[in-house]
Amino acid sequence: MSIAQEPIFQWMSQYAYQPSYVYAGVIIMMLLSAFGLPLPEEVTLISVGVLAFMGGHPDLFPPPYVGAPVINAYEASIVAFFAVYISDFLIYAIGRSYGRKVLYSPRLSRLFKPALMEKVERWTHKYGVL
Repeated sequence: MSIAQEPIFQWMSQYAYQPSYVYAGVIIMMLLSAFGLPLPEEVTLISVGVLAFMGGHPDLFPPPYVGAPVINAYEASIVAFFAVYISDFLIYAIGRSYGRKVLYSPRLSRLFKPALMEKVERWTHKYGVL
């Protein structure tokens, strides 16, 4: 059985010829991952890489029609790079601007008790980045 006959590749091949959906999906999945969706960023990046491979090899994964748009590996890598960069920067900026305020908000103060936060700060000052 060739790889093209595997069910996962058959399912993914329907998206290998819809670049705009895939690129938008990468951006959305990266933003959701940054905000806590329990899906690692690596899964999204590997998936878009597989789709770019499938789009670039029409002999293994035949397109649904002649002239179907394919996912370009270079475009996919640029979109993925900026999606990772923007999502990580967005979370960093939110934490930098509102981090302390969020920790001491009434809802989260039950999870992050002052004694626990003091312990974390002492540990951070003592060991630094280690």
